[in-house]
Amino acid sequence: MEAKSFNIPAGNLYELIHAMPNPANIKDVASGKYIAINSNELVAFGFKNTEEMLGLTVCDLDSFMRPYWGKCFAREVEKFDEQVKSNSQL
Repeated sequence: MEAKSFNIPAGNLYELIHAMPNPANIKDVASGKYIAINSNELVAFGFKNTEEMLGLTVCDLDSFMRPYWGKCFAREVEKFDEQVKSNSQL
């Protein structure tokens, strides 16, 4: 199946993330750092405000989430992110 590219204006994407009823985020493609997080995502990781999580990576989160995630979850997220990057038409 061919990958489809969606050209969504950045402002609309941020609005979509914040309107999602479940945890949702946007990460920078190059660095893997979180650049947008909705309130449900903050609650899932125990943060109170966006600034606490902005700029972190999944490896940063793994430092305190590993007891809940297990030792391989962060690496699986990184592998998924790599698949998304390799399959997208950026």
